[in-house]
Amino acid sequence: MADLPTGTVTFLFTDIEGSTAMWERDEAAMRAALARHDEIMHGAVAEHGGCVFKTIGDAFCAAFATAPDAVEAALAAQRALFSEEWTQTGAVRVRMALHTGAAEERGGDYFGPPLNRVARLLSAGHGVVMWSSGFIGAKLGTQEASTPTFVAWKFLFAASLLLGGDLAVMCGTHGPTKPDGKSREP
Repeated sequence: MADLPTGTVTFLFTDIEGSTAMWERDEAAMRAALARHDEIMHGAVAEHGGCVFKTIGDAFCAAFATAPDAVEAALAAQRALFSEEWTQTGAVRVRMALHTGAAEERGGDYFGPPLNRVARLLSAGHGVVMWSSGFIGAKLGTQEASTPTFVAWKFLFAASLLLGGDLAVMCGTHGPTKPDGKSREP
């Protein structure tokens, strides 16, 4: 495994919506779809400088040194997943969540409040939803309007309209903690 980012890290968590029902409907088709999903996810994460540090079934946990890299990876993965021909299973819809924060890396895994936050953000989504915390927005807010990241966010909003709401980007309105230092719920 490549060196994992340390300090302030941007996390990307993903999960296939309805995967249990897909497995129960057609195990062989889902096995093939999951293998292709995994190729797409690994490729998008690696292409944008991230590291997959954990998989749990069809869920991915990846870490990035910068928020723009994580956003670009999420966009690349969603584009590839959307354009894939899922003939046997029907569309494979993947929820994604992003959050940036200081976490402890230990033994190839991460620990701390940012992991709890990104997991909660992921569980709040359905369909092809990409959640990000307000902290991600603050990190991206410093980007110039012509940067790929800004263009990518514009692309996601346009795609949401074109797909009839099947793709949504949700940004939290608060940072990682309250003034008293305690974690906020999304």
